[in-house]
Amino acid sequence: MKHFTVSLLSLAFSSFLYAGPIVVNAPVDHLFVPNGFDNNDNVEVVVTGSFPNTCFSRNKVEVAVKEDIINVTITALSTNHEKSDCDKIEIPFMENVTIGNLQAGDYKINVNNKLHEKLNVEIASSRSVDNHLYALINYIDLGFTGGLSGDAMLV
Repeated sequence: MKHFTVSLLSLAFSSFLYAGPIVVNAPVDHLFVPNGFDNNDNVEVVVTGSFPNTCFSRNKVEVAVKEDIINVTITALSTNHEKSDCDKIEIPFMENVTIGNLQAGDYKINVNNKLHEKLNVEIASSRSVDNHLYALINYIDLGFTGGLSGDAMLV
């Protein structure tokens, strides 16, 4: 009986030492809030960041809207957080965060209590849903693309 009890205690202690992945706030570094939303649009923002090593992976995104405050929480899973056997390589990530349909007004967006931006939602000019295709553009390179053209490059 003593041997069985010691084995159970040993198993419980080893399980305590390796609790598996833990949930942490994702390391976010930029929040992009497009202009031009009105109250018949599905509001979306883009959040980017980089995981510091290979022991991090995506977990989930939660959005909470309370009056004029929008709180976004982006979490990651961290494995082997106590050990140093993770490859030290930055792994960029991008999350398209769907906030949903909002009433017209001014809002404050907070992401992981680190990034803060403002959002303005206008009153729609018609009751019908817009059916426009919008370009997915990460950034605009204003440098010259060659020759004397001086064109901007949409990336």
